Amino acid sequence: MLPKYLFDRNFIDNPLSFHEFELIQLGRLYGQPATQIYLHAHPNLYELTIITNGTGRVTTNGITTNVKRGDIYLSFPYDLHQIVSSVEDPLQFDFFAFRTTDKKYEEKLNAIVSQCSPNQRVFSDERVANLVGEAIAEFDGNDGDLLYCIFMQILIYTIRNFQTIKPQHTVRNFSEPETFCYQIMHYIDTHIYTLRNLEEVAEYMKYNYSYLSAQFKKTTGSTLSTYHQQKRLATAQALMQNSTLNITQISEKLNYSSLYAFSRAFKTAYHISPREYLKLHRNVPPDAD
Repeated sequence: MLPKYLFDRNFIDNPLSFHEFELIQLGRLYGQPATQIYLHAHPNLYELTIITNGTGRVTTNGITTNVKRGDIYLSFPYDLHQIVSSVEDPLQFDFFAFRTTDKKYEEKLNAIVSQCSPNQRVFSDERVANLVGEAIAEFDGNDGDLLYCIFMQILIYTIRNFQTIKPQHTVRNFSEPETFCYQIMHYIDTHIYTLRNLEEVAEYMKYNYSYLSAQFKKTTGSTLSTYHQQKRLATAQALMQNSTLNITQISEKLNYSSLYAFSRAFKTAYHISPREYLKLHRNVPPDAD
């Protein structure tokens, strides 16, 4: 069955340049049962397929990978590529095809290509998924500088995911406590907007929370809750500096129980209220804290 595109901007014949970044394709697809993107050869481009709902299969160079909501699949230049949606739970996904002329990032992407086989292409990062969604929403707004910033963040976060996580599934071994704790921190970092409580991390790592917390404290000298709090507050700072969200929206986005709880935690950490911090970094009137 043919796919249904809700948004599709295609620049394969004439890539759209944003400084050293070239956009080749950007879009959103809502699949129907058994929707297929038929086998095709990629030109010289990288492509992210961000699964926003449903399940299906991605086949690259003859190797098939099952994908589900939250997965991001990275395709390389000249791949033979096919996507098939499941019948019971049709795929919905965003797609983002690009390349860069920046030598530094070209080398980093080439290193990923040399290290990863077709069954090692999936990662999960809410930041990347959210940024692609923002690019789709902003695309017809004619703000090239904003789109360039979004595209470069996507590129950098994608590269980091493949640099910091071993492509093969890592066996969690307590004889390597630093690696174990890094996996915990990476999960928190990449799920900062949806993580409701730290029990979710324990479920992901498949360990009892008390044991997980004790191992983290023993290895890092800091508690798991402290790390999570520091990461949330650092993210709040970034949102105050680089977004138009108000204090209430930031509090809700980072899953604080209340605006009061967020304001109290922020002031304890930085000795300044969110309202005062916002005044220093933005020329728009903040809401009350």
